[in-house]
Amino acid sequence: MRSARTPKSKAALSRLPLGLLALLALTGAKAWAGDQPPAQLSGGGLSIGFKLDQGRLRQTFFLPENLVGRTTSVLPKDLLAGVEVAVQITGRNWNAHHIQKRIGGSPGTELIFVRHEQRAASGGRHDVLVQRSVETGLVIESHYRFYDGVPVVRRWSTVRNEGPAPLGVDHVSSAMVYGFANGGSKPLEERIRYHIAYNSWKSEAQWRTASPAELGFYDTGSFNLNAVAFNNVGTMSSMARLPLAMAENLDLGTTLFWQIEHHGAWHWESSNTSGGTSYFYFGGPDALFADAWEEL
Repeated sequence: MRSARTPKSKAALSRLPLGLLALLALTGAKAWAGDQPPAQLSGGGLSIGFKLDQGRLRQTFFLPENLVGRTTSVLPKDLLAGVEVAVQITGRNWNAHHIQKRIGGSPGTELIFVRHEQRAASGGRHDVLVQRSVETGLVIESHYRFYDGVPVVRRWSTVRNEGPAPLGVDHVSSAMVYGFANGGSKPLEERIRYHIAYNSWKSEAQWRTASPAELGFYDTGSFNLNAVAFNNVGTMSSMARLPLAMAENLDLGTTLFWQIEHHGAWHWESSNTSGGTSYFYFGGPDALFADAWEEL
């Protein structure tokens, strides 16, 4: 049995952008088994909602606690909306018309929820959601690390193969966020702004702001083949862009910001599913954008 772990990413929602956090120590472990996920995980003013769809775990919202119940986006019922971790195993058919987007991977859309664990953490809480592919034996742990008093969550995924045959991993997400761009009444092009930190030698952290269409994400009224997508290849994680950015929902007065913690290649994208649900994918090296592949 072999396992792999994705890069960590920090994501947060707030009325105002916040600075980055120092890492806090984790100690001990406590677990219990069950067949129902928590309705939501909360910490530091941030709340993430979940539901089960025929045993499959789905994320329903990712919001500041003061907006839960007032501005929760209703996810359309399509196969891809709310998939908690995106993963594609080599040789398996995708479950979506994806082009270069990282959604619809198999068995990511088919994972069955196994249990929820709580692990001891200093200055916050550490929750783990465990899922399994019945067909392949792939087991994925989704880690959520919250911090007291700050609306930030640190997310990473751990993957292991408990099946009878080796499995090749093309990509696996460190974090997924759904519904952020769906909230609000104005058209997508008017309510969403992306803030990108471009980078170069002697020209670091050059922040620029753009609308979805300016970055290739057009409001077609339905499914979009394109995505706002940025990635890095090589051993320097900040060659052309910093591994962090922000997305602002002007209607909600809320900013989502993130940092991908990896020493080299990374990828993030923002688009929508076939049912029109907006999503963010955050991950490290993968087969398509970094020629990275792992056999478990």
